Amino acid sequence: MFANSPYPTRTESERSFQLGFLAMSEAILAAIRIGSYVILAIMLLVVGNTLAMSVRERAVDIATLRALGFKRRFVLGLMVAESMAMVLSSAMLGMAASPWLTKAFRAVVSKSVGTSPEISVAPSTLGLGAAAAAAVGLAAVLLPAIRAARLPVAEGLRRVA
Repeated sequence: MFANSPYPTRTESERSFQLGFLAMSEAILAAIRIGSYVILAIMLLVVGNTLAMSVRERAVDIATLRALGFKRRFVLGLMVAESMAMVLSSAMLGMAASPWLTKAFRAVVSKSVGTSPEISVAPSTLGLGAAAAAAVGLAAVLLPAIRAARLPVAEGLRRVA
């Protein structure tokens, strides 16, 4: 009936329309997921750089400890312990805030889209986050801490931060 009309129509069932809409929303969710991974990687690099700079800037303090008689292993352990304490306390703070943040996110999504499914953070995700935080903290501080612990005392005391 509309074959020769200047305004052709395309008819589809409601089910095929919903499947098409679902496929489109899956593409949007995949793009959001990829963007989240990129942001997470950038944040990990920033955290790692900050930890490494913290060790590098304290060469005089490390040299002072070494001049007072502390062994290299103790100084190295002290720097690694400090880094891990900072990273893990930050990770714990983030994990403690995650239930409230997911509820707030769900409220925003529900207002703009309509009803949304219940969102929760699985314990395995929290464990993976803690492990990733520990790995980043250890990887970021280990090399600068080894270099700082090996630095001769006289050279470390001469450095200006």
